[in-house]
Amino acid sequence: MSDGNKKRVAILGGGFAGLAAARALQNSEKKHTVTLINRHPDIHCRFLLPDLAAGAVDAKHLLHPIERLGNRFGFDFIHAEVTKVLFEKKQLRLADGREIAYDYLIFAPGSETNFHGNNNIMAHAYRLDNAVDAIAAMKALASGRYGTVVVCGGGYTGIEVATHVRRVMNERERPVDTIIVEARDTILASLPNWMKIYTLDNLSRMGIRVKTGATVESVDEARIVLNDTTVYDDACLIWTAGMKAPSLLDTQDAPRGPQGRTLVERDLRFGPDRFAVGDTACIRRGSSCSRMAVQAAADQGKHAAHNVLRLIDGEPTTSFKLSDWGLIVPMANWRSCGSAFGFPVRGAFATSLHYLLSAYRFYGINNAAGILDYARSSYRRQIRSKRKL
Repeated sequence: MSDGNKKRVAILGGGFAGLAAARALQNSEKKHTVTLINRHPDIHCRFLLPDLAAGAVDAKHLLHPIERLGNRFGFDFIHAEVTKVLFEKKQLRLADGREIAYDYLIFAPGSETNFHGNNNIMAHAYRLDNAVDAIAAMKALASGRYGTVVVCGGGYTGIEVATHVRRVMNERERPVDTIIVEARDTILASLPNWMKIYTLDNLSRMGIRVKTGATVESVDEARIVLNDTTVYDDACLIWTAGMKAPSLLDTQDAPRGPQGRTLVERDLRFGPDRFAVGDTACIRRGSSCSRMAVQAAADQGKHAAHNVLRLIDGEPTTSFKLSDWGLIVPMANWRSCGSAFGFPVRGAFATSLHYLLSAYRFYGINNAAGILDYARSSYRRQIRSKRKL
């Protein structure tokens, strides 16, 4: 089959969903070409960014070059930012003016921090969208400028960040007052009550304060004011209060659901020749979307790729079936909690699962070895700290 007859598959986004799709599109029959476009040259290990923000893990273990994966999986990689998707023309417009044509599109740009329209907070808060953001937070915490760290958001990420900050700063003998601020009346709002109780008990053990029913009113370089007039001086704000679809979607004519995510059909399509997968895709679950999760993103990317291949072969697409392995609320003192395949897990076993799955899901043998070595060292430090008590 000549190049002119090959179908062009474009993948927008080089996260876990996009790369899973690219991997599944490997094809010895040469019926198509695959081009993946991403604004970062590397895939970032997002589920360990809280560890990086606290300075606990080396950033080199959380990055893997996408071009290297392209050589391995047989796709072309373009390091560029997509500014607009021209659905009718079947083109992606890049920031440098280039236009990439496609026959089939797998839309996987991921998600970004939701500041809920507050430009003041967006300008001064640290976020954790990628490794670059986490390193910026790490440098701020390491500067010694702050006596207080306020983590806004009482979900998995906020709790993980707060526990890592508290633990690392204690180990460096530069403890900081660590506070979690949550707008709702409870942390981990969607999770079972036993997880909330277990987590609150552990946060109290670590000396982390939790302030529910509160929001950040304003923030500048080192002063944070809450809606109840509480003021924190010499304070650093880390924002983990929700995620949303990327701003790219604001200019697109596509069906939107909660968090601005793209509404998809059961086969993950939102048009005859385009699929949305990962954090940006909204698979309806009642009035909300399925939760954002790495495993779900990878499964969706793989399924969308298989459906693209079916369309190329003139076959009907198949429906995606969401499988949930469970979830872990990671806490840095190795007292994590969660569920795995429907069974409750807690303590060091839950933390071990978190790091084992992180090493398994990420790319690169050296990265996996580095993650596991970091986890082993972290556990040893925790054992030593208990012995000192």
